[in-house]
Formats: sequence, structure tokens, C-alpha cells
Amino acid sequence: MSQMRVIHLYRRFRPDFTGDGIFYARLIPLMAESRTEHEVVVFETLRPLDPIPSDFPVHYLTSSSGERSRFALAQWLWKNGKNFDVLHIHSHVDRTFLNYWLARFLGLSVIYSSTLEDSADEILSRYRPSFRILARRLLKGIQHFVGISPRLYSGKSRWVGEDSASVIPQGVTLPSLCDAPSREALRASLGIEPHEIIILYVGSVSARKGVLDLVKCFDKLAATTPDARLVIVGPVIEPEYGDEVFRFIADKGLGSRITHVPYAEDPGQYYQASDIFAFASYSEGFGNVLLEAMSFGLPVVSRYIGDVTDTFIEHGGSGYLFSTDAAFLTSLKTLVADRGLRHGMGARARKRVEDDFQLPYLAKRYVALYRRLAAPDSVPDGDTHDAALMTGCGVTMAGGPAAVGMSLVQQSPAQPTLVAVIDTESEFLWSAGVGADEGSVHSIEQLKRAQSIFERYGLKPCYVVDFPVASNEESAVTIRDFVQRGAEIGVHLQPWTTPPLVEPKEGWHAFPGNLSANLERQKLEHLIGSVRHAFGVTPRTYKAGRYGISRASLRTIEEVGFDVDLSVAPTFDYSNQGGPDFSLFGAAPYWFGHNRKMLELPTTSGFVGLLSSFGRPLWRLSESGWVGKTRLRGLLDKLGLLSRVRLSPEAYRATEMIRLTRTLMSKGCRYFTLSFHSSSLQPGFTPYSKTKADTDRILAELEKYLVFFTRELQGTTSTPSAIYDAELGNIRPTGKSGGK
Repeated sequence: MSQMRVIHLYRRFRPDFTGDGIFYARLIPLMAESRTEHEVVVFETLRPLDPIPSDFPVHYLTSSSGERSRFALAQWLWKNGKNFDVLHIHSHVDRTFLNYWLARFLGLSVIYSSTLEDSADEILSRYRPSFRILARRLLKGIQHFVGISPRLYSGKSRWVGEDSASVIPQGVTLPSLCDAPSREALRASLGIEPHEIIILYVGSVSARKGVLDLVKCFDKLAATTPDARLVIVGPVIEPEYGDEVFRFIADKGLGSRITHVPYAEDPGQYYQASDIFAFASYSEGFGNVLLEAMSFGLPVVSRYIGDVTDTFIEHGGSGYLFSTDAAFLTSLKTLVADRGLRHGMGARARKRVEDDFQLPYLAKRYVALYRRLAAPDSVPDGDTHDAALMTGCGVTMAGGPAAVGMSLVQQSPAQPTLVAVIDTESEFLWSAGVGADEGSVHSIEQLKRAQSIFERYGLKPCYVVDFPVASNEESAVTIRDFVQRGAEIGVHLQPWTTPPLVEPKEGWHAFPGNLSANLERQKLEHLIGSVRHAFGVTPRTYKAGRYGISRASLRTIEEVGFDVDLSVAPTFDYSNQGGPDFSLFGAAPYWFGHNRKMLELPTTSGFVGLLSSFGRPLWRLSESGWVGKTRLRGLLDKLGLLSRVRLSPEAYRATEMIRLTRTLMSKGCRYFTLSFHSSSLQPGFTPYSKTKADTDRILAELEKYLVFFTRELQGTTSTPSAIYDAELGNIRPTGKSGGK
């Protein structure tokens, strides 16, 4: 392979302190081993009086007076850019994007790394709305976006696309560990008594890092744990905040229990000497110090930062995640009290780093990416796909069925077939948000009214139950009776009520697909276990709470053993709430799966009316810009030109559901999924039933539709798992029962 030259562009560069600077100071020499040369251009940081020695040249553009300009960067690129193959941007330094396009003009490939709240969409959000279309076009001068965590993965954007985005995490060099005598000698040299349990924090003393929260938590711990001691290693970069932290320490008399080391040239000795690593930071692009701690075999207690800390910390495995002060304290107390637990978690933490986050592996991934962009015909040094982190890259359904590996089922039944899926869940006031859900399940008793209607028409419903329903004996008794009458049981993952409860209880985290793959799987396995215990069955059917499925979720539910997913809501877009966009999905079932066939049986919904063929673009138009402020949607509905209908008696009359059924049948659809929420059968919780009259109407509309489907339409009824078995049986003779 030919020698490749890469220039790295930073706003600020401190290879002795900043996480990104330290990471690349260690990574660049490893990348250089694969026939690449690297230099750094720094836009804002002043040239240090005593430059820090490095293995690569560093060019400082800011003058001694502190002036800096995009023009200075343009001058440097014009003079030197032709000597390089790749421009790797680590900070967005040019709001006009002209320097990025200048690099392209000079023949460089341009890569941008997101490291902290600076993904492509976040950059665009900082421009005035009137400028964003232009900014988006100019931002396309960047050929590839790299996020150091799924949170910063630009492939979630509608306009970047997965082919132009990657997740390449930060990493560490796996250190050698001290033997027991050496560790004791090291602790003694640091003034640590043999009986003391050291809780370590490494990082700056700043508000974002939550150091005061850590100190306050330790104050509560110290009151009951005399052997605990806190060591803070890192400089004070916000003096007023630092004064507040150290004033609290003094006021509480913790001076002898808390040690502050402003600077440590080798923090490794503190990792070696410590027992637990604590991290209360509120915002991180990745959190490399957590990996450092894990590499030294320390269990970590970290604040939950969605799509960041939960992607590499397994709660209860390699450490603990917390979102509340109480959980923070409980986690520290648990580890302080149990030496064996500390050692076991620490060993798992180190193994996680060893498997997925060592620097040589990451260096190969970057070199492979550089070569793929600058020299597409070259043989790559490694892959650019990180299975360990890409599985947590959030909701990626907007590309439609094919983008997530789904293909249409060639529907076999001549007769229309109906299944009923009931979201069987705890009740709470929806308008108050998921934070109001306390796990009450009194409304489950009202399902008996619906069950009797189903039985009259020979329909065996599928009750997808959440954790409160499965774990409450009163509600479990009701559902067990339905099972004995032939009903099917599935699971309904509502993250905010399903252990482990480590994430904030709010809207974005209410979509299971927004959780990391690790956390989503932990919750799902806990829910499956509770269903097995309560009902004596292994569920085959899954439905995500709030329809919050992601590509990663599909892989997870395949791995844990489900056969059917019910999470897709065709034509609905929840992206403005942080959820998935199903605009490109239809109501027909799909096959998916990596290693075996799985069935996607969508909730039945779609467009009806004379303009239904143009439903998707018209619906999107009616939600956007000034059109969204008009009454276009209501007018189209009133004129019978276009309406969106879901096969649910909650918000729709039987006449509307019948119209939807006939429309879909005319397009070849033969499978129909009727659904509603159990909590809608008790007034006062959902927007569909504010009074008893509303609940009576829901049941009346349900029965009217069943009369139509079973008698007038002469349709048949089934269950999700029965449809899976039938369709799988239809394709097995062709030898295509496995894979996609």
C-alpha cells in the first residue's frame, strides 16, 4: 500500500489533558504503523511556551494576541493541503464550511468526528432555520461522519445515511496489573491504609463532571462507612465551582477522607491502588476514563448517559449505572460492602475492554476508513463496522423495511385473517408523561368485558403484558384465566417500569429502541422471566412500548428467542418525540432475521380516501412548515379525500375501520391486526376514554367491527404465533426456512 498522509484539525488540543487529545496522542503512533503519516493543526489553542513532546508535528494557527480566523486556516490549507490525502476534522471550526470545501478542492477526503454534542444534526440545529437548508448542503462537503458513541452517530439522521457514518469508539491500552504485594506497597506509598476502600474519580473539577454530586454522595456514604475514602485526580478548570466543592468538603469535615490531586503525570498508579471508580458526569461524548478504570479491573459506578455509558457498562455486570442520587449511593454502598462483588465486576469490566476497546484494533479501523475514502481500490487494513457499539445506534427505521432487512411475506390465506393484540399494561395519566406511571394495574380487571366479546366471535386475543401486569398477582390471575380459555401471551416492554431501572423516567427513554442493546436486552430478559413465572409459558411474541423498535431491537428479539414482532406502526412517524419513523412501512407482514426467519406483523394502519395513493407525501406536507398551521388535514378528511386510520376501536369508529379493511384488501392485504390498550377500558387515563361512556363506545365499536369481519366479510381469526407457524410451513418445502 502507498503511504497515506492525514491532517487532524482541532479547535483545542491538549495531548496531556483533554480526553480527545490524550486518545489521539496514543492512537496516532499506532496508526502510523500501517503506512500512514499524521500531523495536527490547532485552530484555537495558543502555542504552549513549553511544547509537549509528541510523535507527530503540531501546527498552531492562533497568534500570540489570541486572534484566529477561518482565513488563517484557509491560508494553511492552501499552502500545505496538497501534501495530504485526508482531512480529519475533530472540531467544527468553520461555520461557513468553506475550508472543508477547500480541502475537497485540493483533493483531500474529508472526515468529521463528533466527540461531544456535535453530531451532524446538532451542528445544523445551531444555525438559524432560514440558513439550515444551505448549511445542510454545505455540510455535505464532509464525506464521512464518525461518532465516538451511538449518541453521536450521524447515521440516525435522515440526510446523512448509514453509508456515510460510523461509530468508532475511544479506547485504551490494556495495562498490566500489579500483583497483591506490589499493590499494597503502592497503596502504602500513597498513604493508603490496608483497610481503606478507595473510591477514585479522574477528570476535571467542573460542573459538567458532577464532582459536587460525587462529593455529596460520598458525604452520605462516609457517615456509615468509616473505611471509605475518596480520591479526586484532576485540575480545577472552573474556579468558582471548585471553590463550591472544596467549601462543602470543609464544611462537612471531610478533609481527612477526601484527597485532591490536581495533576498526575501517571494516573495509572491511582487506578492500581483503588477499589471502585465513581463517575457522576452529566454529559459525555464517550467517557474514556471509564474505560481506563475498567482496564485496570475496577468496577465502575457511572451516571446513566443514554447511548454513551450504557453502551459499554453492563449494569450489574461490570458496574452500576444510576440516574438518581439514591441509586448512586446504593450502588457505592453495595460495592463497598462486598469485596468479592468488587473483584468479580472488575474482572468482567477488564474483559469488556480487552475484547472491544483496545487501541490497536481502533487504529486499524481508522486506517481502514481513511483508505476506503481516499483510496477506494486499496485493500483495507480492517473493517469499519463496530458490532460492539453499532448495535446501540438508536432508531433507524426511517429507511423503510428493506433498510432493516425486511422483505414482504407472500400472503397465503385466501380469506382475510384477523388477530387481536391488546397492550396489557399498567395505567397512568398519559398527559402527565411516563413519569406518572407507578405500576397500578387495576384496569386489567376491565379486560374481562373485552374477552367475552372476543369469545363470542371465536377470536383468541394476544395479550402482550408489561412487567407490572406480570409481576402483580391480582392482574396475573386475570390473565391466567384468559390463557386457560385459549388466549396467547406475549410481552410488552415498557422501559420505564421494567428493571433494571437505571435510565431517566422520561419520554425519550420510553422508546426501547433508544436504549443501548445491553440495557434493552437486560430489561427484556427480566420481563420474559417474569412472564414465565406468572403464566408458565415462554412468550413467542414481542411488542415494543410506544412502538419503539429499532434495528438493534430486531437483532435482540431474535437472539432471545421470539418468533414474532408486533411493533411496526405503518405510516406513523414518532421521530419528533425521539421515536421511530414508520412512514415507509405498509400494513402487510414481513420476514426478517439474520440467522432464522422471524415475522413482523405490523399494527394495521394506513390511508383511505380518493387520495390515499398519495397519502405519505400529503400527510408529511400537512405536518410541515406553514402548511402544518393550516387545517388541510381536517379538510381532506371532511371531504373524504384522505384520512389515516388505525385498526383500533379507541380512536376510530367501526365504519372507519371497515373502510380501512376494504382499502387494504383491494391492495392484496389479507392479514389484519386489531389493537387497543387495556388502560382505555377504565376511564381517566388515556385520551380515548375520559368517561364510562367512552369505554362503552370502545367496546361497542369493537363488537361492530367483529360482526363485519367474521360474518359479513366471512373472515377467519388467528393468533400471531399461529400465523408465523403457518407461513413458515408454507416456505419450508422450498428450502428457505432459515436466514433472510
